[in-house]
Amino acid sequence: MTPTLPDAVMTLPVVHAASRWAELVTRNVDCPVDPRTLSIWARFVGLSVPTLRSRCAAIGVGAKVSLDFSRLLRAIARSDRLGTDPLVELDVCDVRTLHRLLHALNISGPITRLEAPTLTVFLETQRLVRHREAMSCVAADWRIEVC
Repeated sequence: MTPTLPDAVMTLPVVHAASRWAELVTRNVDCPVDPRTLSIWARFVGLSVPTLRSRCAAIGVGAKVSLDFSRLLRAIARSDRLGTDPLVELDVCDVRTLHRLLHALNISGPITRLEAPTLTVFLETQRLVRHREAMSCVAADWRIEVC
């Protein structure tokens, strides 16, 4: 059955918003430094901080949560690509920040390269973003199938 026009209109913005959000977080993988702040992230992707916040809010995810997700995605992807420990890719000075980020990965202690989750496992088990369309868009950018 073909959706009626109002149904179709109601579903389109969510998918487009998820796609725009996914582009922001996946582009961050190529950032030469760990983007610890929204300002650094926004500058790297060529947006203002308010626009970055709006793109995150469009899928119901806070900008800081999105930044944490993006930083972890970057650390895992670069670890896999460069053969380094994921924690080397994170510019973390405060042990509380490190614990918070590791908690989002469902990990309780330091991890090495051999213990690092794959991108697929990260997308399936991370605790930060539970927006199904957004995760599908991120997975599609990496050509990964997730549940």
